[in-house]
Amino acid sequence: MKSHLVKILSTIFMVLLIAQGRLFAQKEANHWIFDINIYLDFSSGTPVATVPPSGPCGTWGAPTCYFFLCQSGCSSISNENGDLVLYADNNVIYNSDFDTIQNGLINSNLFSRQCIIIPRPQRPNRYYVITTPWYMVSNGVRYTEVDIFANGGLGSAISVNTILLPNACQKVTAVYHKNQIDIWLLVHQYHSNAFYAYLVTKNGINLSPVISNVGTSHTENPSTNWCYSDLAGNGEMKFSTDGDKVACAIKGLDIVEVFDFDNATGVLSNPVSLVCGEIESVEFSPDGTLLYTGSFPNPGIYGGCNLILEGNSSKIYQYDLISEDSAAIVNSKTAISIQAIGWKKYLQLGPDMKIYSVSEFEEHLGVITSPNSTGILCDFDSIGFTFPTNYQINDRNSLPNFLRSSLDRNILFEDVCMGDTTLIFTLTNTNFDSIMWSFNDFQLGNQSIWNQDSVYFPFTRPGSYTIYLYRYRDGHQDITSKTLNILPQVNISLSDTTVCQGSEYIFDLNIPYCEFGWINSVSPDTFQTDSFIIQQNTMFWPVLLNHSDYCGSMDNIMISVYADSLNLGNDISGMCINNPITLDAALSNATAYIWSDNSTLDQLV
Repeated sequence: MKSHLVKILSTIFMVLLIAQGRLFAQKEANHWIFDINIYLDFSSGTPVATVPPSGPCGTWGAPTCYFFLCQSGCSSISNENGDLVLYADNNVIYNSDFDTIQNGLINSNLFSRQCIIIPRPQRPNRYYVITTPWYMVSNGVRYTEVDIFANGGLGSAISVNTILLPNACQKVTAVYHKNQIDIWLLVHQYHSNAFYAYLVTKNGINLSPVISNVGTSHTENPSTNWCYSDLAGNGEMKFSTDGDKVACAIKGLDIVEVFDFDNATGVLSNPVSLVCGEIESVEFSPDGTLLYTGSFPNPGIYGGCNLILEGNSSKIYQYDLISEDSAAIVNSKTAISIQAIGWKKYLQLGPDMKIYSVSEFEEHLGVITSPNSTGILCDFDSIGFTFPTNYQINDRNSLPNFLRSSLDRNILFEDVCMGDTTLIFTLTNTNFDSIMWSFNDFQLGNQSIWNQDSVYFPFTRPGSYTIYLYRYRDGHQDITSKTLNILPQVNISLSDTTVCQGSEYIFDLNIPYCEFGWINSVSPDTFQTDSFIIQQNTMFWPVLLNHSDYCGSMDNIMISVYADSLNLGNDISGMCINNPITLDAALSNATAYIWSDNSTLDQLV
């Protein structure tokens, strides 16, 4: 049984090792699964409408066979290689085999506007599915943790519908912390102006959130007719992909608010309020300087309610945020699309840096092909993507919600190992007059580089560097930044050994810029000592303490204890030299001997 435990722990460690060595490949948003049996695959660089292989109920598209049946908010996530891992709505969690996972029927909130799937940092087998309430706001924001290795690799929910924030809105978004390791999970309290930012680390979700009371209270206007009850909780909330800003739609109040976000502290500030009738969807341009909003008016008599807003049409608006002046932002409002009565307008940025718009009962998606361009130059195509004829046309209510950092193309890195020449580059320099890179090296000091999309730089030591990108348009400056972690080179090879029970074993690892601790197969703790007293067979793995990641490889070591115990008999005294005694130390598992006189045979005379 003990050897079986060691094998399991060794397998888990190797998975962690592979995860530690990876770079952020930004393919986590490659797979879009939404509405009823709609699946777009961006792996080739452009969206391809896909039908999965036959699943648990037979042929997809049959009257009762669905690989997804979503009424509203949904989310999906892929791994760093772009392979689908999980997808979900507010009710059911599915695996990459297009089947529900074990314990995946969470039955949370059928029509809620948003949910999201995020990874648990530095735990490559764990994910959180975050759900939000519909009109029953007391259901609150809840989380379900999924272990994708469980149930024979098919995945299982190991905790279901744990309450995070009671009395909450239908809004949730997430982005990486400034350290590019941990994650900020952002939700909003109902009948309040309080944003709750929860920090998610390898230890889980920190249940002591950073609370920002800022902006408008998400409470319906008393003068609004009863049809608007609960709608202040409706509407999307999204981070810009670089995590500098947050946009929050408040449908019941016909406004969207934009905030600055400090992704080091989790604090929101500086609200700007924009009036948009029946605002429901929001999306930032890839460079974060433009905001798009989608409205969904329901004109006419519906359930006894008169809902005539925004000129009886659905619209997409664009706002220019670069000036950071509230009046200028309000005045920059430009209609990008005006469509017929009753058409929904939901927006989502794709990994190809285009913004997609869904409209109900249509065989296509609208596409903003150049979303970094101001005004009508953004080029909205109302039939930019057409579904194939074998796709069933359904009431399209949503596009998937993602961890926003997986869509970030503002500052990217390649070759981040110590000793490499690191590539720093941007893919969003399409609508600026000039740009400048700025960062400090520990030894070479400040570096300022103008008007280059790409910079090659050999950093002189591992560690964390803040990379700033200054961008200029029409006399205005935009600043975005990202933490670059230059990783130490680690190559450790360890040989299994055998020792006597109760003896001391000392590890001696001397690698520049690295401090090590140890985990082992008999204790859940991490030890910062290099010296251990060995009492039983134990496998040890080194753990890097002063860096979150590394390049290279780390080995493990199995230290075994002799199964035989050495007994030389009772102590003897008074023996004459003419009557010597032979001491026999032969052990079945021994490979070498040494006596007090330095002899190395198995017997001492």
